[in-house]
Amino acid sequence: MVLVVDDFEDTARAVARLLKIGGMEASIATDGQSALNFLRANKVSTMLLDYMMPGMSGLDVLAAIKSDPALSPTRVIIYSASEEQDAVSEARRLGAVAWLTKGKYSWPQILEVIKSADQPPA
Repeated sequence: MVLVVDDFEDTARAVARLLKIGGMEASIATDGQSALNFLRANKVSTMLLDYMMPGMSGLDVLAAIKSDPALSPTRVIIYSASEEQDAVSEARRLGAVAWLTKGKYSWPQILEVIKSADQPPA
């Protein structure tokens, strides 16, 4: 399952719908704390996580995931309008598998990255 986390609910729902059309199971959360609560209650393999959110930023959520042994196996892809190099570097340091810039990639490219990340390690 992929959890799509974006503070704009319409965006999260649209991305989840596209994932479902692409043959994947997807749910949404609209803030960092709900995303963490969802992860604790459900089996999620991959998270598509917005970086710029009020309250907990995507990096805050990523740090919380990677510091919790029960959640740390979740593969996290940051999906953001920002290309802030310090944030991209920090996301990689924290363990994000990819940083996708909104508007820079086609939907098939985004779906390929998500499907690739959603596969269990060999």
